[in-house]
Amino acid sequence: MKTATTTKTTNKRLGLLSSGLALLLASFGASAAGGNLLVNGSFEDIGGAALQGWGGYTFGAGYSDTLAGWTISSGSVDVTVTGSAWGAAQDGVHSLDLNGWESGVLSQQLQTQIGQSYQVSFAFSRNASGAPDPAIALVTAGNAALQLSAPNDAGRFGSPYAMKWEQAGFQFTATEALTTLSFSASVPGNGGVYLDAVSVTALTAAPVPEPESYALMLAGLAAVGFIARRRGVARS
Repeated sequence: MKTATTTKTTNKRLGLLSSGLALLLASFGASAAGGNLLVNGSFEDIGGAALQGWGGYTFGAGYSDTLAGWTISSGSVDVTVTGSAWGAAQDGVHSLDLNGWESGVLSQQLQTQIGQSYQVSFAFSRNASGAPDPAIALVTAGNAALQLSAPNDAGRFGSPYAMKWEQAGFQFTATEALTTLSFSASVPGNGGVYLDAVSVTALTAAPVPEPESYALMLAGLAAVGFIARRRGVARS
């Protein structure tokens, strides 16, 4: 007949073994995302650009001022400041209108690994002071695309001096070593879809257990079963 002390010790060992086994199993299914691959995703770095009379900064194809990390291949874009009619920004003090003096195309080239999956995330809104209804833009990365539509809806996107933001994003799998993330305004005029807090992160697949890990897991299962059987025999 087992004593209470022996039973308690057995239960403790069984609990510790089961907990360790559970942690091992959980680690096999873990996934994690890497850091932001983009440069200047919140448009905080405006370089040497000077504040213009209308209250913000305009960057465009062929302009002398450049927006760090980004290329404007067509038209122009505006970077505006929290505290103006085009605020508040979602992240930091700056946000970007894809329509500067005209519709713009904004892009950034990323180093990617072929076959790796990535998450594109960003906040978007609309120019509440003069964007078409709706403001429309196209986002592309690799073989994936997403169309953004921001209607003149104060409940969703706010009003001058009180912008509201929504979150959007999509995933893509890299097919080349260099992938271009592009935002293209799809409507004319000097007001359109707003962007902020843009990020691209690599999605890490669940790790494949090493043979030694499988052996440890099987040994743990066997030990749990053995202890359980001994307890059953003792009770009988």
